[in-house]
Amino acid sequence: DTELGLEHPNRKSLRALLDIRTCQRIKLFGLRQQEVGQYLEQVFRSAVPQSLTEALFERTSGNPFFVREAVRLLMAKGNSLNFTDIKSQDIELPGAALDVVRNRIDKISQLSRELLEVASVIGRKFDLSVLQHVSDKSSGEVLCGLEAAEESWLVNGTGEVGQYEFSHDLIADLLYRG
Repeated sequence: DTELGLEHPNRKSLRALLDIRTCQRIKLFGLRQQEVGQYLEQVFRSAVPQSLTEALFERTSGNPFFVREAVRLLMAKGNSLNFTDIKSQDIELPGAALDVVRNRIDKISQLSRELLEVASVIGRKFDLSVLQHVSDKSSGEVLCGLEAAEESWLVNGTGEVGQYEFSHDLIADLLYRG
Protein backbone atom coordinates (compact mmCIF):
# COMPACT_ATOMS: atom_id res chain seq x y z
CA ASP A 1 0.00 0.00 0.00
CA THR A 2 1.64 3.22 -1.15
CA GLU A 3 -1.03 5.76 -0.29
CA LEU A 4 -0.05 8.46 2.17
CA GLY A 5 -2.55 9.46 4.84
CA LEU A 6 -3.43 13.09 5.44
CA GLU A 7 -1.01 13.31 8.39
CA HIS A 8 1.84 11.27 6.87
CA PRO A 9 5.18 13.12 7.18
CA ASN A 10 6.10 12.36 3.55
CA ARG A 11 2.90 13.85 2.10
CA LYS A 12 4.48 17.31 1.74
CA SER A 13 7.54 15.79 0.06
CA LEU A 14 5.34 13.95 -2.43
CA ARG A 15 3.42 17.14 -3.22
CA ALA A 16 6.74 18.97 -3.76
CA LEU A 17 7.93 16.22 -6.11
CA LEU A 18 4.71 16.37 -8.08
CA ASP A 19 5.20 20.12 -8.53
CA ILE A 20 8.43 19.44 -10.41
CA ARG A 21 7.69 19.28 -14.13
CA THR A 22 9.78 16.14 -14.70
CA CYS A 23 7.95 14.22 -11.99
CA GLN A 24 4.40 13.03 -12.41
CA ARG A 25 2.09 10.57 -10.73
CA ILE A 26 0.76 7.90 -13.03
CA LYS A 27 -2.39 5.91 -12.52
CA LEU A 28 -2.09 2.21 -13.12
CA PHE A 29 -5.03 0.30 -14.52
CA GLY A 30 -6.11 -3.24 -13.85
CA LEU A 31 -5.80 -6.25 -16.08
CA ARG A 32 -8.31 -6.73 -18.86
CA GLN A 33 -10.49 -9.83 -18.72
CA GLN A 34 -8.41 -11.54 -21.41
CA GLU A 35 -5.25 -10.93 -19.37
CA VAL A 36 -6.89 -12.41 -16.26
CA GLY A 37 -7.65 -15.50 -18.36
CA GLN A 38 -4.05 -15.71 -19.55
CA TYR A 39 -2.83 -15.44 -15.96
CA LEU A 40 -5.17 -18.25 -14.89
CA GLU A 41 -3.94 -20.48 -17.69
CA GLN A 42 -0.33 -19.86 -16.66
CA VAL A 43 -1.06 -20.60 -13.01
CA PHE A 44 -3.15 -23.71 -13.63
CA ARG A 45 -0.99 -24.76 -16.62
CA SER A 46 -4.08 -25.59 -18.64
CA ALA A 47 -7.12 -24.02 -20.20
CA VAL A 48 -9.69 -22.75 -17.71
CA PRO A 49 -13.43 -22.33 -18.11
CA GLN A 50 -14.52 -18.92 -19.36
CA SER A 51 -16.86 -18.72 -16.36
CA LEU A 52 -13.85 -18.72 -14.01
CA THR A 53 -12.17 -15.93 -15.96
CA GLU A 54 -15.37 -13.88 -16.00
CA ALA A 55 -16.09 -14.43 -12.30
CA LEU A 56 -12.55 -13.60 -11.21
CA PHE A 57 -12.47 -10.49 -13.38
CA GLU A 58 -15.83 -9.31 -12.08
CA ARG A 59 -14.85 -9.90 -8.44
CA THR A 60 -11.42 -8.24 -8.68
CA SER A 61 -12.04 -5.63 -11.42
CA GLY A 62 -8.73 -6.84 -12.82
CA ASN A 63 -6.68 -5.55 -9.87
CA PRO A 64 -3.51 -7.68 -10.17
CA PHE A 65 -3.03 -7.97 -6.40
CA PHE A 66 -6.62 -9.08 -5.86
CA VAL A 67 -6.40 -11.49 -8.81
CA ARG A 68 -3.27 -13.11 -7.41
CA GLU A 69 -4.62 -13.38 -3.86
CA ALA A 70 -7.97 -14.79 -5.00
CA VAL A 71 -6.19 -17.38 -7.18
CA ARG A 72 -3.99 -18.40 -4.25
CA LEU A 73 -7.11 -18.99 -2.17
CA LEU A 74 -8.75 -20.95 -5.00
CA MET A 75 -5.66 -23.12 -5.32
CA ALA A 76 -5.58 -23.73 -1.56
CA LYS A 77 -9.15 -25.04 -1.75
CA GLY A 78 -8.08 -27.53 -4.40
CA ASN A 79 -10.71 -29.38 -6.37
CA SER A 80 -13.57 -28.53 -4.00
CA LEU A 81 -14.89 -25.87 -6.39
CA ASN A 82 -16.65 -26.41 -9.68
CA PHE A 83 -15.02 -23.81 -11.93
CA THR A 84 -17.51 -24.44 -14.73
CA ASP A 85 -20.42 -22.85 -12.87
CA ILE A 86 -18.51 -20.43 -10.64
CA LYS A 87 -19.94 -16.94 -10.01
CA SER A 88 -18.14 -13.83 -8.79
CA GLN A 89 -19.77 -14.13 -5.35
CA ASP A 90 -18.20 -17.60 -5.03
CA ILE A 91 -14.72 -16.09 -5.18
CA GLU A 92 -13.33 -15.09 -1.81
CA LEU A 93 -10.61 -12.57 -1.23
CA PRO A 94 -8.26 -13.31 1.65
CA GLY A 95 -7.88 -10.97 4.59
CA ALA A 96 -4.62 -9.54 3.24
CA ALA A 97 -6.39 -8.13 0.20
CA LEU A 98 -9.21 -6.70 2.30
CA ASP A 99 -6.68 -5.21 4.74
CA VAL A 100 -5.14 -3.19 1.92
CA VAL A 101 -8.53 -1.62 1.18
CA ARG A 102 -9.29 -1.08 4.88
CA ASN A 103 -5.91 0.62 5.33
CA ARG A 104 -6.65 3.03 2.50
CA ILE A 105 -10.08 3.83 3.97
CA ASP A 106 -8.56 4.37 7.42
CA LYS A 107 -6.26 7.07 6.04
CA ILE A 108 -9.01 9.46 4.92
CA SER A 109 -10.62 12.16 7.04
CA GLN A 110 -13.71 11.51 9.15
CA LEU A 111 -15.76 13.71 6.80
CA SER A 112 -14.67 11.74 3.73
CA ARG A 113 -15.35 8.45 5.45
CA GLU A 114 -18.84 9.52 6.54
CA LEU A 115 -19.66 10.66 3.01
CA LEU A 116 -18.37 7.43 1.49
CA GLU A 117 -20.36 5.36 3.98
CA VAL A 118 -23.51 7.19 2.86
CA ALA A 119 -22.49 6.83 -0.80
CA SER A 120 -22.01 3.08 -0.33
CA VAL A 121 -25.70 2.80 0.52
CA ILE A 122 -26.57 4.63 -2.71
CA GLY A 123 -24.51 2.19 -4.80
CA ARG A 124 -21.24 1.78 -6.67
CA LYS A 125 -22.15 4.84 -8.75
CA PHE A 126 -23.67 7.86 -7.07
CA ASP A 127 -24.79 11.38 -7.81
CA LEU A 128 -23.26 14.37 -6.02
CA SER A 129 -26.63 16.05 -5.42
CA VAL A 130 -28.15 12.86 -3.98
CA LEU A 131 -25.16 12.40 -1.70
CA GLN A 132 -25.43 16.00 -0.52
CA HIS A 133 -29.15 15.66 0.17
CA VAL A 134 -28.90 12.32 1.98
CA SER A 135 -25.78 13.22 3.99
CA ASP A 136 -27.21 16.58 5.09
CA LYS A 137 -23.81 18.22 4.42
CA SER A 138 -23.18 21.50 2.63
CA SER A 139 -22.04 21.40 -0.99
CA GLY A 140 -18.61 22.64 0.11
CA GLU A 141 -18.26 19.83 2.66
CA VAL A 142 -19.33 17.22 0.13
CA LEU A 143 -16.94 18.51 -2.54
CA CYS A 144 -14.08 18.70 -0.03
CA GLY A 145 -14.77 15.19 1.24
CA LEU A 146 -15.01 13.71 -2.26
CA GLU A 147 -11.85 15.50 -3.38
CA ALA A 148 -9.93 13.85 -0.54
CA ALA A 149 -11.48 10.49 -1.44
CA GLU A 150 -10.43 10.98 -5.08
CA GLU A 151 -6.87 11.80 -4.01
CA SER A 152 -6.83 8.51 -2.12
CA TRP A 153 -8.19 6.75 -5.22
CA LEU A 154 -11.25 5.48 -3.40
CA VAL A 155 -13.68 7.16 -5.81
CA ASN A 156 -13.44 8.62 -9.29
CA GLY A 157 -15.50 11.05 -11.29
CA THR A 158 -17.26 9.18 -14.09
CA GLY A 159 -16.82 11.98 -16.61
CA GLU A 160 -20.44 13.03 -16.27
CA VAL A 161 -21.04 16.18 -14.25
CA GLY A 162 -21.75 15.36 -10.60
CA GLN A 163 -21.39 11.60 -11.09
CA TYR A 164 -18.94 9.51 -9.08
CA GLU A 165 -18.18 5.85 -8.61
CA PHE A 166 -16.16 3.78 -6.21
CA SER A 167 -12.82 2.68 -7.63
CA HIS A 168 -13.65 -0.91 -6.73
CA ASP A 169 -16.70 -2.81 -5.50
CA LEU A 170 -14.73 -3.92 -2.44
CA ILE A 171 -14.40 -0.33 -1.26
CA ALA A 172 -18.16 0.18 -1.38
CA ASP A 173 -18.76 -3.23 0.25
CA LEU A 174 -16.40 -2.58 3.15
CA LEU A 175 -17.83 0.88 3.77
CA TYR A 176 -21.37 -0.45 3.60
CA ARG A 177 -20.63 -3.20 6.11
CA GLY A 178 -18.84 -0.72 8.38
